[in-house]
Amino acid sequence: MNYYPGSLRGVVKGGRCQLITLNGYNELRGNLKCKDFHLHGSLVCATKVTPRLTCSKMFLDGSLNLPEIICSTAYVSGTSEITGDVVIAQEFIQNGRFSGHGKLTANSMRVYDRFSHDGKLFANQFAAHACLSVGPIKAGNVLIEFSDRSRCAEITAGSVIVQRAPLPLLARLFYAEQASRNSFLTVTNGIKADYVELEYVTTDSVTGLDVNIGPGCIINEVRYRDHISISDQAWVGHYAPIDEAVNVDAENK
Repeated sequence: MNYYPGSLRGVVKGGRCQLITLNGYNELRGNLKCKDFHLHGSLVCATKVTPRLTCSKMFLDGSLNLPEIICSTAYVSGTSEITGDVVIAQEFIQNGRFSGHGKLTANSMRVYDRFSHDGKLFANQFAAHACLSVGPIKAGNVLIEFSDRSRCAEITAGSVIVQRAPLPLLARLFYAEQASRNSFLTVTNGIKADYVELEYVTTDSVTGLDVNIGPGCIINEVRYRDHISISDQAWVGHYAPIDEAVNVDAENK
């Protein structure tokens, strides 16, 4: 069932309207612009042209597969998936199990529970309280509180803080040591930022001005300029000062 002028049996022809609510399977056949967009099901591109979805607020609990999605604020819940390039002018908020494919750009991202995205992530503020499996992150500030075995391709930012989420009560009571060993963040291609604060992170390299390596970290090489601290519960293969400031480029490329 959907509430949209001109749609019939899951076919959305495009156009403009204030409110769009789509349930079940739907096909988009033209550019669509609205104030509020609600999807509880799926919306896919069903034409050789590349239709664009533009809205002020998007509420997604389902699957969205379009070449281009532009909105001011996006609220994503349940088990959801987005395929396509997404631009969020203000805030992207996710809670549940999410998978994304394409480039995701937002002023602010807040993600919870389980967040998987194989494209590039760009944000001024990126905050995750989740089990992560993501591509490269470029942001002004990054705060990650990860759970389970999490993965990130690369992090480039002004400030990076990574912490391990507290273990659930049952895990602490019955298998704390095993759960602790299995909870870490792997950053494949390294971390670069002005300020770096890490715990339980495994990566090849860290470069920063002020670098703080906390417990549980395994890092092959650290380069710093102003300050470095290394926990006695961390392992760093090599560390050395650098002569010039880190060039942090969080621009959308």
